[in-house]
Amino acid sequence: MTGARLRVAVTREGEGAERLATLLDDRGFDAVVVPLIALDGAADGGGALRAGLRGADDGDWLVVTSPNGADAVVDALGSEPLTAGVRVAAVGPTTAERLTAAGIPVAVVPRRFDARSLVDELLATVTTPGRAVLALSALADDTVEHALVGRGWQVERFAAYRTVTRVPDDDEVARLRTCDVVTLASASAATGLAAISTALPVVCLGRSCAERAGQLGLDVRAVADPSNLEGLVEATALALHPDEESIEP
Repeated sequence: MTGARLRVAVTREGEGAERLATLLDDRGFDAVVVPLIALDGAADGGGALRAGLRGADDGDWLVVTSPNGADAVVDALGSEPLTAGVRVAAVGPTTAERLTAAGIPVAVVPRRFDARSLVDELLATVTTPGRAVLALSALADDTVEHALVGRGWQVERFAAYRTVTRVPDDDEVARLRTCDVVTLASASAATGLAAISTALPVVCLGRSCAERAGQLGLDVRAVADPSNLEGLVEATALALHPDEESIEP
């Protein structure tokens, strides 16, 4: 890549923002971190999730759809182990790693790292309907729940954490508007960007995020596939250089 480095907005917060910024920098882009979301615990302090995990029976499934959900599960369990015999499905390798690091084995990880692929893989693995405990964002859609219930499963859904929209200050908005493209990792980030009324193109992490961005009238140029940070960087490179199959740093 020659000439001035293109600027890519990172709208995540915390560790995920730092890792994405590093990956973008390694790929030859200038990352501009302007968080449009903030994470918070469940409104009830995690009490319902704790009760749901303790009530899980041998043969049940625990379905975790994000790394933040994995962290919430680990916090909710504390020093107590997950009920023996409960099997776990995780949306992707990062989610799985956070669970296994806490001593929770993961039985199912889909090839594509999104909620739809997760439920498809689970239904392909388990042919007899069972019971599932879902640990999700409070704002997560009903993709997993609807698909499982439609196949005869009993489902208990718990808000493991909340993603709230963060309003950037004027300086942050000014920096954001200097970017060539904006990366979005959640529907909440899409909502935050739409509130700024920017016409910048966006690249989305996952189909649900892209659908929400489209509904809000944002200019979606690419969707990460696979739905992980590496996929988001690749999709960003292709969005900025649509005539090139691969962009070397």
